[in-house]
Amino acid sequence: SHTDRERPETSETEPKIENTTKISGTVYDETGKPVPDAYVSIPRIFRFKGSNTDENENFSINASFDKYRENEKPYLIIRQKQKNLAAAAEIKDKTENINVTLLQGITFSGKVVDPNENGIQNAKISWIAWTSEAGNIVEEPVEISKDGSFQINALPAGFKYSFFSEANDYGHDG
Repeated sequence: SHTDRERPETSETEPKIENTTKISGTVYDETGKPVPDAYVSIPRIFRFKGSNTDENENFSINASFDKYRENEKPYLIIRQKQKNLAAAAEIKDKTENINVTLLQGITFSGKVVDPNENGIQNAKISWIAWTSEAGNIVEEPVEISKDGSFQINALPAGFKYSFFSEANDYGHDG
């Protein structure tokens, strides 16, 4: 991956494991009920794989904040796509237990077409959430209909987003 090239070589005397911090919490809806199967991720943490809330609606993840610049703000992005619920929570103290309330998410609809306005069903959609001056690209499976229409739901409100599409023989557009 591209992040491996960014990491400087370590000598035998330096630790080879990055400093990690455990971030944990619980995800609730607006009525205070815990939300199952919410997906928790941290933009700009390249080595982090997202985590679903467990059967008790809790999450616990290990993340390294070493690559963050001093003026960047780390965020948790939490999404429950089936119910179109989402939230973003700034991580202020990197050891804190965070309780998050999910609100109604934003839905983005679009269409991927060729120059003749024909839908491109095999296109790939990616998006960027701008949580600070640096954005984090998210590539997730997005179902595209035969006419090229697609929809991405459960996006947290309050951020700028950029959307991109690309398909074989067409390049990309944003």
